[in-house]
Amino acid sequence: MVRVRGRATRKPIARKVANSQQDNQVQLGLYLLWLRNELDSEAAFLEMPWTMLLLLTFAVIVYMHTRPDFVVVVEGGWKSAIEESATFAWSDHFGHKNVHDVNSLADFWSWLRLGLLPLLVQHSWAWSEGLDGAYTKLASANFSENFSMQNLPERLDLAYGLFADEPWGRAKLPVRDDVLSYNKIVAGIRLQQERAVGSWEACNIPASMPEELWKDWLGKPCMVSEPSYFLTPEVHDSETFNGEPMRVEWMLTAQQDLQELQMLALDMEDGCSDLTGKSLMAGRPEVPEDCWCQSCRDGAQGPAGSLIPGPWLDEYTRRVEVSTVAYNQNYGLLSFVSVNFFINKGGHVYTLLDVQSARIDPYVGYLLSVFIMVLCDILWLIGLLKLLFNEVQDIVNTITGSQSVWWKALLFEYFAFWNVVDWLSLACAWAVLGTYVRAGVEVGETSLQLERVLQPDVVNLTRTELAARSDLVFQATESLVAAERDFRTTLLFFPMLVMLRLFKSFHAQPRLALVTKTIITASQDLLHFFIVLFSVYSCMAIFGYLLFGQDVQDFSTWDRACITCFRALLGEWDWEELQSVGRVLAAIWLWCFVVLIVLLLVNMVLAILMDAYGVVKSQASVMMTVPQQISEMLRRRRLNRDKKTVRLSEIWFAYLEQFQSMREMFESEVLVKPEDLVKVVPGLPLSQAKRTLHSAQRLWKETTDVRYGMGNMRMQLKMCSGRVKILQEEVSAVRIAVEEARDAAGTLPSPTHLGLKESTLRIVDVLRDTVGSLRSQVQGVLEEECNIYELGHRNLQDEQRTMRVCAQDAKAKLKVMLQRLEGLSTALDEHATKEQVHSVFGSTARDLRDPEPSLVAGLQRSLAICSEPTRSQLVA
Repeated sequence: MVRVRGRATRKPIARKVANSQQDNQVQLGLYLLWLRNELDSEAAFLEMPWTMLLLLTFAVIVYMHTRPDFVVVVEGGWKSAIEESATFAWSDHFGHKNVHDVNSLADFWSWLRLGLLPLLVQHSWAWSEGLDGAYTKLASANFSENFSMQNLPERLDLAYGLFADEPWGRAKLPVRDDVLSYNKIVAGIRLQQERAVGSWEACNIPASMPEELWKDWLGKPCMVSEPSYFLTPEVHDSETFNGEPMRVEWMLTAQQDLQELQMLALDMEDGCSDLTGKSLMAGRPEVPEDCWCQSCRDGAQGPAGSLIPGPWLDEYTRRVEVSTVAYNQNYGLLSFVSVNFFINKGGHVYTLLDVQSARIDPYVGYLLSVFIMVLCDILWLIGLLKLLFNEVQDIVNTITGSQSVWWKALLFEYFAFWNVVDWLSLACAWAVLGTYVRAGVEVGETSLQLERVLQPDVVNLTRTELAARSDLVFQATESLVAAERDFRTTLLFFPMLVMLRLFKSFHAQPRLALVTKTIITASQDLLHFFIVLFSVYSCMAIFGYLLFGQDVQDFSTWDRACITCFRALLGEWDWEELQSVGRVLAAIWLWCFVVLIVLLLVNMVLAILMDAYGVVKSQASVMMTVPQQISEMLRRRRLNRDKKTVRLSEIWFAYLEQFQSMREMFESEVLVKPEDLVKVVPGLPLSQAKRTLHSAQRLWKETTDVRYGMGNMRMQLKMCSGRVKILQEEVSAVRIAVEEARDAAGTLPSPTHLGLKESTLRIVDVLRDTVGSLRSQVQGVLEEECNIYELGHRNLQDEQRTMRVCAQDAKAKLKVMLQRLEGLSTALDEHATKEQVHSVFGSTARDLRDPEPSLVAGLQRSLAICSEPTRSQLVA
């Protein structure tokens, strides 16, 4: 739309345009403003296919580079196995507890030794439970005496090859470090923890109590730790460690079997106590008093202050992480699997299972999928480069076409909302590229470390050397999954910015701009209404925070209370959890929230939007549609190709050379005619000059023609009321001045005094004349608008009447034509019958020629009826 420069210039410009309509003249500034608007709208509309192509290629890139279907399968398998198969508290063959039932340090060791290690370390084939008893029953039934578990092999042979009858090799199952048959542990199992610091200063004790008394009563200092994990941890809490990990222990599955790992867990639990007794157990090292837990050797303090062996877990432990690195060769995913136990100061143990995966090489697979991936990568990069080139070109044009300094030109003439959206899209896209390159570098480093730990000589390395290699693998894997996480995070923002760029293209088409124009139209009402909504919403959130904060974790902090209230706004609440504070109090809060916010305020927001949508929809019904705009653009391209017209950009640049800046172009008030345009623009046809001037003039009239409606009448009446009030105030001031003068003179004029009567009559006459003139003006405006409305209504009735007459005439003609066509069809049937008869019995030439004139005459009469004018055409 053409924008008016200001209220002060609106009337002079409108008057000049109105006076110049007969001469087909328009102010040059208005014409150039229309021209610039046409060029911008066309450019924005043409960006829509490129933006959609950019979005489509981006969707393919995201899917094929990240493959979320692969990730969810692998990570889901790990989580399901650890939650359902790593059980403890066994009763016969059934474990009653899983990882989420770990509520103490003792439960952790039971879960690790009896649940997790047997799941991860399986060096022999697993048979079904009760198989030994089944063999015993068969032997007792005299079926066979050879049924025994001891006769079963520990490992099975697997023949593999391209076809079943062409084996290429054999493998022994289970393969060492295989988990769930399709995942392979790479560098063992790592255990590490976060530890707190004991301090009496961290204790919260009433100041009225003697210090020595409560210290003796407590018996131990308080623990200082940040974060305190007082609420359920989230995923990001498990992805990073706070500070340097402490007491790192390695369970090297490549060198140790299940029994040795369970012995290591025993040493970690009891702090290497009774090593002499443990030395009698099978599988202990040659040195009987050697502690397998390296960090437990100095885990406690002796009576004289010396360090002695102690348990790996104690009350200083705030968090425990049990992690491993596994590779799934079927999907090409390297996974970092971690089970985290967070111990808060209330004594509660939170369990969080986290699996992070990354693809080692996405360009591996079927040739067609790799080709599609590379093609989409190239198209996406081309789209980004095209967008960058367009923005740089706009910057250059803005700086060269401005009189200001370059930074002022950019700040005041270039930077607008849609340009900011374009640059944010570019920044996000290059951030995606940067994180992808970083992930590629991390993949190379991780592959190098994997190659070192997969060497066949690792079985001959010492425990310390293998632990060092495993540590490098874990560090590289953590860096890789962190880079993959950053890459996925940057991917999240790009579709949102592409959506805004689509709205930019939609805004250039009136029918597609319904959403943006609706929001712009309702922006003021929404701004004021959201102040009310935010105030009421905050009050209800505080209400819920105070009411449920001590019993419901979702209301225990301010941010969680706000999010929970928003979920309740969408109809999602847990009544069983809410009524834990009391059914009556919970019902009061829920009733207030639903009635005030859900039923009233939210529906009022919808009403505001629907009202604005109705206004915008009524305006869009008479605007250009998408097919019409495409047809107009194709028409311009066709005429330009045939050299019948020139491009609008050529007209723009022709005038840009005559002015020093675009501001001067838009502020020019020189009246131009089509002949003037032809002189300035080389090759511009006179017809195109007239057409463009007429379009600019018509658009200017549409944007400045404001009809006198109820709003204008109300404004005029308010103005009249204000003027009457001012007049009343002035009359009151005159009266007060007269009374003061009378009091000062000390004489009381008679009401029948001649001068007083004359002044009163004059005031009454002036008021009567003023009100009469206002009445006549309002009456004239109303009569004029009513006449215009009646004239338009009368014209509409005439057009409808004419259309009805035309429709009736057309209906009558169609009926006559139908009758004639039926007769013609009958005649043709008779003619065909006669032809058949004459072909059999023979006929004279006259008989063959008889039906032809009648057929020709019937066709001529039908065509004559079609060519007859209607009654409306005769009247016209």
